[in-house]
Amino acid sequence: VYLYVLFNKSIKKEKNMKNKIKDILNKIFSNKIVIWVLIGIGLTFFCDILNQRSFIEAFVRVFTKPLNFIFNSLIVMCTISLAGLFKKRKFAMILLCLPWVTLSVGNFIVQCFRNTPVSFNDFTVLFSVFSVFNNYLGIFEIILIIVAISAIIAGLIILYRKEKVVNRLIKYSLFTFAIAISSIFIFRVPFIKIGSLSDDYSNLTIAYEEYGLPYCFVMSVVDRGIDE
Repeated sequence: VYLYVLFNKSIKKEKNMKNKIKDILNKIFSNKIVIWVLIGIGLTFFCDILNQRSFIEAFVRVFTKPLNFIFNSLIVMCTISLAGLFKKRKFAMILLCLPWVTLSVGNFIVQCFRNTPVSFNDFTVLFSVFSVFNNYLGIFEIILIIVAISAIIAGLIILYRKEKVVNRLIKYSLFTFAIAISSIFIFRVPFIKIGSLSDDYSNLTIAYEEYGLPYCFVMSVVDRGIDE
């Protein structure tokens, strides 16, 4: 009887412990900022997979270059944290994630035809590139791209119409954005000094591989040339 009572007590303790852990996890994962951080990390990892052209290399980089990965995640966070400003939050989140996904996929495809990765300069001459598309892509590939773009637009329209309106999370959104952008400005120079980042873009291919797509692409927007 004594052993039976002890056994029941131990089972109850285990159940209580499991319930406490579940409650803690539910509180953590119900927090919008935590969800945005996890989405930012996941999206950065996705960018790394396509940029490195290898899941294993991208996974290893998380541990061998953690500061670099965190910095790239902060850049991504600056965009996706703005989803809280909109009443249709899921639609806004997908719309804000889409540029990073498109950029990563586009960079992956472009590097199949050339060694240099995509930078902001490519977008400045985008319309002139359309005239030579047929030199790089066949009719079938062009049709696939058109179908994919049409499907994405249709999906976004359907999501926008079906999604319910929710309350804006302006304080959460601005707080997360402020933390991310301030961290970028605070840590960029120290990270450059210790070698986690660089301000040398003489070789874009090496820079993208070493420092990540989000950071290098943003710097191609900010740093457009040599100062006078």
